[in-house]
Amino acid sequence: NSPLTAVSVIVLDTKTKTILFKKNSDEVRSLASITKLMTAMVLLDLSPNWDRTATISDTDLAGDHHVEVGETFTLEDLWHAALIGSSNTAINALVRSTGLTEEQFVLKMNQKAKELRLGSASFDEPTGLSEKNVASVSDTGKLLIDALKFDKIYTTVQTGEYYIHPLGNQ
Repeated sequence: NSPLTAVSVIVLDTKTKTILFKKNSDEVRSLASITKLMTAMVLLDLSPNWDRTATISDTDLAGDHHVEVGETFTLEDLWHAALIGSSNTAINALVRSTGLTEEQFVLKMNQKAKELRLGSASFDEPTGLSEKNVASVSDTGKLLIDALKFDKIYTTVQTGEYYIHPLGNQ
């Protein structure tokens, strides 16, 4: 057994919501890519048409190489690139596809956090690149439980591999 080196930890039974172990569980920390779970819930609340397409723009670029400027994908493929490949660029394109500004979308993320009673959660942008996206591990555990209630999130994060191809480049 190696010693536990994580600063903050929570181990939950997701069925019973029983806390099995915790350490510094109320300490607020950066969420990084876990932010994408909140983004995904807000996207689903907006009921996108997954067959619609989006073309990657310069403003979507966020340092990953899953998708490139000028390539066009279905929202379904971008969804998978975002949640399986953790593509920040795909998340940005999905957010843009809603017709909301990033600020309006982030406002919905923070409203959703309040609705879900995630008192320590606060979001600054939708990808997880900002260290201002924060929550305690207790609230992060609740966020995961709430996100997995969405069938589309649950089945997507269970997917081991998913290949996307830009439209017109089959």
